[in-house]
Amino acid sequence: MTNEQKSEMVWAVRGIPDDVRRAVVERAKTEGRTVGAWVTEALRNALESNALDAQIADLRRRVELLEGLRLRGES
Repeated sequence: MTNEQKSEMVWAVRGIPDDVRRAVVERAKTEGRTVGAWVTEALRNALESNALDAQIADLRRRVELLEGLRLRGES
């Protein structure tokens, strides 16, 4: 295994407050999962949520643009 492959397997995040670490460990235990599995799902959910928020914002901009064009056509 190369050093690059090893570094991809191990991932540490610094700067996470102790209370958040404890909450994550507790939640993972409650759900019968490892911390890694719990964090992976939480990160995926956050990424999907951000993507959905961006899509919604884009649709809102399009609706506003179409509404503006419609109003100009009525005057």
